[in-house]
Amino acid sequence: PCVPWQSQTSGQKLISLHQVTHSKGRARQEWDFTPMTEEKSETGLVGIKNLGCTCYMNALIQQVYMIPELRQALLDYKDTAENLDDSFFYQFQYVLAFLQESNKQFIKPVRFVHSFKGWDGEPTNVSVQMDAQEFFNMLFDRIDERLKQTVWENALADNIAGEFSNELIAKDAR
Repeated sequence: PCVPWQSQTSGQKLISLHQVTHSKGRARQEWDFTPMTEEKSETGLVGIKNLGCTCYMNALIQQVYMIPELRQALLDYKDTAENLDDSFFYQFQYVLAFLQESNKQFIKPVRFVHSFKGWDGEPTNVSVQMDAQEFFNMLFDRIDERLKQTVWENALADNIAGEFSNELIAKDAR
């Protein structure tokens, strides 16, 4: 006796069994899986989803991520906050670690955005654009404060600090 699946190739058999067991009998195009939005890009980099007006935040996080020594120092620090869900530093570490280790295409930084409080103590409002320089200053002041009196206290200075120098030369100097 001929069993229907014996006349199929192994691949066809597997596909038909997969459709029945994993998709409740729906056709492959109905699986609702779009790998291009789920998988890491060919560049090997992971993106950050814009939650509204958070492009300034995403850009700065990506810039910090691209400094390997700084990223590693920030990831090495153990946050001792009682509530890690509300700790901007821990949530920042989570985003950096996700960017470094994930195979997904992007992260939605909802927890970081919620944990990063403005001057008024309220979570970041994703509907309001913030000045990138203001966010930079707030973030780095808070990171610097958190790392004080630890082995990582010079992490920012060692990786992104610079010096300004002014030179005045008289017009008639020869």
